[in-house]
Amino acid sequence: MDVGTLADWVGAVGGLLAVSAAYGSWKTSEKVVKLEHKRDRERETEAERWQAEHVTVVGVQCPDAPQEERYAILVVNGSDAPIYDIRVESQRADKSCENPPLDLAVLPPGKFVIPAHPTYNWGSVIDQEVAQIKLNMMTKGKAGEMITHVSFVDAASQKWELVRGRELRSVGSGGGEG
Repeated sequence: MDVGTLADWVGAVGGLLAVSAAYGSWKTSEKVVKLEHKRDRERETEAERWQAEHVTVVGVQCPDAPQEERYAILVVNGSDAPIYDIRVESQRADKSCENPPLDLAVLPPGKFVIPAHPTYNWGSVIDQEVAQIKLNMMTKGKAGEMITHVSFVDAASQKWELVRGRELRSVGSGGGEG
């Protein structure tokens, strides 16, 4: 029985090694592609969340304001684009009752104070950077839970909510302009 020459054996072994190297390369390439897809998805998610992560809402006290306008809501849009369909739900600092919701159609980038109003529930939107109103942030104890829920639509028409004023969640597609 003829088992072939040494050259035949070297060629056969070399062919098997080439096939196994190609298979190993294919598996490695597949892993790299999956990793790149995962990184791309993470970058897309970060880009989607960027504007929403730069929106902050906090209860404030305006010590120099009349008693009926002393409490206010500070909305900070730290992004570079407006937000739409903003709804802020809040409660009194002592948690004794819910405040009427604050609804705003649009808010440009910046820091804005909306004081309580005895007749209209909420007063006009005041640009804090222009007015320089003295504010005391209500972030400790019961007062830190004054903001109970916030929802808004970002410039890409993505709807977001801040549960308890701080836990950011995507709600899906919004109806905002943008």
